[in-house]
Amino acid sequence: MVDDGSPDQSGDICDQLATKDSRIQVFHKKNGGLSSARNCGLDNMKGQYVSFIDSDDYINACYFESMMSVLRTNNADIATCSISLVSTDRIENGSESCLTDRCLSGFEAANMMLKSEVGCATWGKLYSVDCIKDLRFVEGRIHEDFQSFSCISSC
Repeated sequence: MVDDGSPDQSGDICDQLATKDSRIQVFHKKNGGLSSARNCGLDNMKGQYVSFIDSDDYINACYFESMMSVLRTNNADIATCSISLVSTDRIENGSESCLTDRCLSGFEAANMMLKSEVGCATWGKLYSVDCIKDLRFVEGRIHEDFQSFSCISSC
C-alpha cells in the first residue's frame, strides 16, 4: 500500500492493516500524485501479481480470487472485470465488459479497447508482474490510467 502524503488518516489505517496481515507493506511518501504513488508501488512490489486500487475504489470481496482463477485457468497475463458506478442514491452497471469467460491475445484486447468494449484504465485489472515489471507511469501526465494500453499490446 502506498500512502502518497494523504492529509487524512489513510496512512494510519494502512499501518493498522499491516499489523494485522504480514503480507501488507506500507510505503509512506511525500505527495507526488497518482503516477508517483503507482511507481512507488511498482518499485517495491513482490509476488507474481499486482493490481492498482485507488482511494476512491471499492472492490468486491472475491475480486482477487475471481481474477486469479481466470489468470491461472487461461495462463493469461491480465484479467479484467466488470464495474459498477456507485453513488449515494444508486448503483449503476458500468460499461466495462466482463471477460472472465474469454481469453484474448494482446491484439484482440487492444482492438476491444479501441472500440470501448473493454476499458483501458489501469484499475479494475489484475496483472502478471512479468507483464508490467518494467512499466513506469509518466509523472504529471493527465489520464495516466491509459498507459496500461501499451502494456497490454506488448504482452
